[in-house]
Amino acid sequence: MTCLTCLSNSGAKRISPGPTIYAGAYWYVEHAYPTTLLYGTGSSVPDDLANWRILAEDFVASSAGRHVYPGIAGYYDDFDAIAQRIAIARELGAPGHVLFSYATLDSRGYWDDLAAGPYRVPAVVPSHLH
Repeated sequence: MTCLTCLSNSGAKRISPGPTIYAGAYWYVEHAYPTTLLYGTGSSVPDDLANWRILAEDFVASSAGRHVYPGIAGYYDDFDAIAQRIAIARELGAPGHVLFSYATLDSRGYWDDLAAGPYRVPAVVPSHLH
């Protein structure tokens, strides 16, 4: 089976999957990318909360024992969109999540929102990192 997410539109091999991100469980299990970039705006992933949940559920369920860190965009105009995705990732049992990008979060002034909201309790360092 050829992994179409690893090819550019011209068929050339890529280092990262780029905008064509979701090809189902096969892609995640067969590849070493621990982060699933679950956001849209110009990509193949519609950017709404219900769709984000469905994709995150699929990646977590298909992780084959690997850690899955759902990717959350920082470009939302309302911080609640980020907080909801963090809550869903935690609810699904993901060991963490990734926020992209620092510059976007910084430009929107979301650091205080993170500190007062989803990050008010410090994270526990996973035992395999001790």
